[in-house]
Amino acid sequence: MASIFTEHVRTFGPNSDPTSQVLPALKKLLRYHMKRKNLLNSPPRFLGYLPETAEAWSDDNFEDIVADCYIFAIVKRIESLRHQLQIKSNIDGLISRNVDNFLLERQQKYDPIGYAVYRNVRDASQNAEANGELRIENPNNGKFSNRSILRLGGSSSNTPAKRDQIRTQLNMVTGWSDNVESLTKAIQRGRQWVRDFLQQCLKAGISVLRCGDLIEVLAQRVRSDWSTRHASHSSESVASELANPENDSIQPDQRIEDSDHREWLKRVIPKRIANLDVQARVRDRLMAVFKALVERIDRGEDCPKLTELSDQMKIPRSTLWGDLQTLRKIIAEINPSNSDSQP
Repeated sequence: MASIFTEHVRTFGPNSDPTSQVLPALKKLLRYHMKRKNLLNSPPRFLGYLPETAEAWSDDNFEDIVADCYIFAIVKRIESLRHQLQIKSNIDGLISRNVDNFLLERQQKYDPIGYAVYRNVRDASQNAEANGELRIENPNNGKFSNRSILRLGGSSSNTPAKRDQIRTQLNMVTGWSDNVESLTKAIQRGRQWVRDFLQQCLKAGISVLRCGDLIEVLAQRVRSDWSTRHASHSSESVASELANPENDSIQPDQRIEDSDHREWLKRVIPKRIANLDVQARVRDRLMAVFKALVERIDRGEDCPKLTELSDQMKIPRSTLWGDLQTLRKIIAEINPSNSDSQP
């Protein structure tokens, strides 16, 4: 008897209705993959689902992710799945792989730091195992997963360290501020930092760690410190360099090119502009100026000189200068502890 997924692909057409059997089955499969990746316990925003302040999945946003997963894993790939049905009698494995790829793409797009930390921990652990420094146990179908166990230095203990123990050890790390950036990307320096940290854990008596716990503790710290550094840089650097009359150029924060930080500014600053106690035409002009600057950056272009932007937007230079100063003030007032300014 064909599975629900295989039969759905076989009979897929304009009148296909996935609601009765296919979506419930896909929901179970999606929950399985999310649990394996420790995503069920992560805020929905890490996969791009609202509200951003939610710390747990609700029925509504879980229905949203199931619908998106169905489109990604089946609808958009229906032709290739049907082609496989000419070769195989069952394509459940392919759909399961599509679900895994769906989550992978969402992580890469909406939680690049968490994904980079995962990659660094995975690669560092595998390299360390090849070098005889540790052993990876309980892989999922031979693959590194959040449920894998890292056994350091040949330890025989059966009790993995608790997250609080890992967090305490992390707080004792020296030179953290110099290395946090390397953990935001999947690079050699990040992998080496993880290997060094594992050795530090072993020296401190922590010899068994669950991969998901290690990744979660590191990712939380990196996200927090990186976003705070961005916010601090925004209020200091962007505020002071947004408009520089000495060289007649508009200088954005270099980190505005980071997609997470740019999206954060695009969410927060319009809210602040809308709440300004000024005439509507002034608010509209400020929004237009901010939008023009962001669009330049989104296109990968250099920021214009003040005179260039003035000519482009048909705004007198003195007026534009005042608008830039207002934007500068808004950025300086942004408090990363406020709920509407969290990246």
